[in-house]
Amino acid sequence: MIRPFNIFCSKFLSSQVNRVLVSLICPLILSASLASVGYYGLAWFALVPLILLNKSAKSLLSCFLETFIFLTIYNLVSFIWIFSIHPLSWLGLSNLESISIASLAWILPSLYQSLLLSIFSIAVFLIYQFKDSKKHEELSLVEVLILSFIWALIQYKVFASPNSPWSIFSIPVNQLAYSQAMNSSLFNLFSIFGATGIEILIVAFNLLLANLVHLHDFNNSIYRVFHQSQASRGLFESNSMAKSIANIFFIVLIFVVIQSSSWLNFDEKRKDMDTALALRLVQANLDRKDTRSSNENLDSIINLQKELSLDSGSEISQKDLLIWSEAAIPSSTRDEDFQNLLANLAPYYSSFLFGTYSQSSDSSFNSLELIDMQSSEARFYNKVNLVPFGEYTPFIKIFPESVKKLAHNTIGTGFDRGDNEQELLSVNSRKFASNVCFELLFPSLVREQVAKGAEFIVNVNDLSWFSNSMINDLFLAVAKVRALENRKDLVLVSNSGYSSYIQASGDISIISNLNSQESFDLKIQPNDTLSIYNQYGW
Repeated sequence: MIRPFNIFCSKFLSSQVNRVLVSLICPLILSASLASVGYYGLAWFALVPLILLNKSAKSLLSCFLETFIFLTIYNLVSFIWIFSIHPLSWLGLSNLESISIASLAWILPSLYQSLLLSIFSIAVFLIYQFKDSKKHEELSLVEVLILSFIWALIQYKVFASPNSPWSIFSIPVNQLAYSQAMNSSLFNLFSIFGATGIEILIVAFNLLLANLVHLHDFNNSIYRVFHQSQASRGLFESNSMAKSIANIFFIVLIFVVIQSSSWLNFDEKRKDMDTALALRLVQANLDRKDTRSSNENLDSIINLQKELSLDSGSEISQKDLLIWSEAAIPSSTRDEDFQNLLANLAPYYSSFLFGTYSQSSDSSFNSLELIDMQSSEARFYNKVNLVPFGEYTPFIKIFPESVKKLAHNTIGTGFDRGDNEQELLSVNSRKFASNVCFELLFPSLVREQVAKGAEFIVNVNDLSWFSNSMINDLFLAVAKVRALENRKDLVLVSNSGYSSYIQASGDISIISNLNSQESFDLKIQPNDTLSIYNQYGW
């Protein structure tokens, strides 16, 4: 990079106080790239300060500590919405108990994910230890790709893999790729590389930018990391700058070529499809106590949703599918009142999909139930990826009795995990990928369902646990990325919002208001076309 800038960075980072300031302030800039904030462009260079700290660290310990501070602040900001589960007085907890649980739920995942992501920075530090500082050696393209792969491996195969034991304590919603959900210039890239590939590209771009900043040690006290100012002359530090600029240009060229390619214009491919399904989505904005802790108000919440389903203000014609949100009927009991509900809905809907709780032998599940209104046949999808400490308590058998009692009071005995090999649900012979709330954060789960023949995607959720709207924006971004990855229309049906219809092209056609009672109609376009990511992705 230009010498004066490098000299300034070198002198600035030679002060321990300044290094601490970078660790404290720069993660806030990275946090501004989150989908809930909206400055997605920051993701492409906000990791550079962390990388500069790593490459100039005096020791492995200092590298780890600086990185851990940086990432912890980033994750604490990213997960601040978790604390909004407070107050939990509706569960019978005291104010102190509620604050304690909300604080732990917020802080522990932040620390956990920061700890594991520090592996990336340690790898950066170690690679630079083997560099010859006198030759101004920077990261080669191969090394950049390896480091980017390490970052993505942690994010998507440790945090966001359904089968990873490490995912128990993670919440895979703050990945850099989701910050790009509103960046239309990347839409085609998502269908080729998926969120994992976009994450690799973002980190690689940050590493290449950091390559342009050569750091000096004017006191000759750090021999293997800082570059020596005496070894270069002129405006630029070394010829490695030209290589880095060429690599950056190559990445930008990939963006331009792929995004402008007509052969990836998916809308053109599906113009000839004449089969559409008519849906109605219901967002009832039920109180979280009614959907979680008791069935005292079961009749009233069912009647409310029935009214929204038969709203006379909208045209009521025969529709293919009615969808209610997660836990819309929080009971496995199917009594006479439930049969009356079906009788009222049957003239208007061919099928009825809703979130509920189901039981089988000694197991209980958080489920989706699909009822064929003509035959009354019911089929289930049982949630596979459960929320730790929200839908079950890991390792509860080893906890003391006081913790077991608290877990029982908050989530009961917990849910069991659904089978990985469940058959796809279908409406009018059109199969769809079904997932419940948290499961949308696992790209491999949706990808596998689409690979089995799903022609559109349905997610039902209940985010009413959180009073902070930040999670709604993040979840909407995740849904958009899932639609783009698999090139499938996707519907979100939420208890409190956002409920929305996201087209395979990434366009959001319909979106509800937060914390409102609404219902709306749409026509969804099933398709059996597989994206490149869906066929070959990781």
